Amino acid sequence: MDFIALLQQYGYLAVLAGTFLEGETVLVMAGFAASRHHLDLSGVILTGAAGAFLGDQWFFALGGRYHRHPPSWLRGLPAKTEKINRLVQRYGLLIVIALRFMYGFRIAGPVIIGMLGFPRYRFAIANLAGAVLWSAVISSAGYAFGQGLRWTLADFYHDELIIFGLIALGGVAYWLIRRHL
Repeated sequence: MDFIALLQQYGYLAVLAGTFLEGETVLVMAGFAASRHHLDLSGVILTGAAGAFLGDQWFFALGGRYHRHPPSWLRGLPAKTEKINRLVQRYGLLIVIALRFMYGFRIAGPVIIGMLGFPRYRFAIANLAGAVLWSAVISSAGYAFGQGLRWTLADFYHDELIIFGLIALGGVAYWLIRRHL
């Protein structure tokens, strides 16, 4: 089975799983695949939003569960906790939406907001809005990238796999650099 067949068969599942945790690179790749007609852009956006929403709800619930006695692996969050607490106090629901776009707070943000005792229903509403917006923006960027390549390069069908690899490599490199800094 070739890569394109695998992409068409498991692409939406990969988007769901990838966006549950982080997902920017996965969404850019899926948007690019949609520009190549291997996936549907609206399906990518909806699946990406679902994965992001479910992931953040899970992390929020995790934070809520451990707010009184956080386990050792959550105790590394104090530096971010105070910053997020100030942002939540100042901006409320808007910060839940914005955290999705802030590197380093994608997972820590919902955990900390859950630890702060933020109301569940308010978090869910803002999280849904943020997940849809984030998924649409990032997926569309990948789609636009693919369309730009199509218009720039007359025929790059045979280079498609290389481009997918370069997008993945770029995402990993970005993550490693940010992690190191």
